[in-house]
Amino acid sequence: MPAAIPLPIRQRLIALVEEGTPTELAARTLGISPRSARRLRARASERAVQDDPLATDFHRCGRRRTPSFEAFRTATAAARQVERSQRTGKGWSEPGKCASAEELQARVDEEDRIQREVLAVQGGQSRWELHPQLRHADRWYTRGAEQWVWDWVVALLWLGAHVVRRRVSKDGKVSLYDRGVWVGRQYAGERVVVQLEVAQVHGEWVRNWVISRDKGRSEKGEVLARVPPSGLSAEEIRNGKVARPRKAASGQPQRRQAADKHSAG
Repeated sequence: MPAAIPLPIRQRLIALVEEGTPTELAARTLGISPRSARRLRARASERAVQDDPLATDFHRCGRRRTPSFEAFRTATAAARQVERSQRTGKGWSEPGKCASAEELQARVDEEDRIQREVLAVQGGQSRWELHPQLRHADRWYTRGAEQWVWDWVVALLWLGAHVVRRRVSKDGKVSLYDRGVWVGRQYAGERVVVQLEVAQVHGEWVRNWVISRDKGRSEKGEVLARVPPSGLSAEEIRNGKVARPRKAASGQPQRRQAADKHSAG
């Protein structure tokens, strides 16, 4: 079963709709499907007399899995094996060797084309051949409309709804977006759970990485550290500065060489 839409996202959706924003536009703004947005809007209207009409229906959990869910789970497991294309594209295009933004854009476009249309990923076929239905995306974006379709607080709340696990390194840190976050050397080797805590204090949005002991499954234990995050300001997110910059690797990446060989063959 896909994860439930976090309550803050639901509340923000209803607030946008009540302000006059079309449901489909509000859905795209918050990164959820229009169908889910329409269902939540109808649900809020039907349950208006309840104290919390948008609360999650946890009593529905545990229902028998349908064939469609099994297909979804299989696809998700396969997706975990797919490389992180943004990092790979950055490594292949080598921004540090480009003399202008135009040259960089041309190289990124070419590397994207190679990843989609040339590099064999399964059974000798490229992504382009395996997934022809993905050639036409239904999402839209323009730089000029960003102030209306992107909300920094909603992005933080969405990130805060997810939990990740890490192992503390020997120097007492965990890696988040390629940044070392201090926990404590006394916890070296321990498994921990990390979640972004977002709260409004005196009109200001405060963010902290909350790092807790991992008790297994979805449980969190003792809080070991609260650390203000780097790279999560609105400006840093818009400009792609969330992750710590990595040094450009020397030489042509091995996967790119493999793609060139495949193309030549």
